[in-house]
Amino acid sequence: MTSKIERLGALKELAPGDLMPWQLGALAPRVGGLTATPAELRIEVGDTVRLAADLRVTVVDSAGNALGRILSYDVMLEPGAAALALDPVAGVAVAGMHPGESELRVAFPDEPWHPRTDAPPRLSIPVRVQAH
Repeated sequence: MTSKIERLGALKELAPGDLMPWQLGALAPRVGGLTATPAELRIEVGDTVRLAADLRVTVVDSAGNALGRILSYDVMLEPGAAALALDPVAGVAVAGMHPGESELRVAFPDEPWHPRTDAPPRLSIPVRVQAH
């Protein structure tokens, strides 16, 4: 079973190029894909990675040019070594449950993607959980 959450994460401050949720509909026709930094999450059992603070998801056009960082995106986590957690202060986080691997999938939000008829871009990010 996958978990799915769409949420604006908790941010301390906005940076130049950060895209607010209401800007995504106008941007959708130009979107060619997503990139993430870091491209892989490494955590220890018992630790968490706060997605809003620790994962930068960037929208790119078909030529690979950055259009900005999206602050709200769909999140799915394949079952495995990690689980999604919701912190009332930090927002959505990935928690290390036991050593092994999971796969975090992020996607451009469905609602602002329409009226495009193709699937919104998605990105898989490996999550590696290590013992202490």
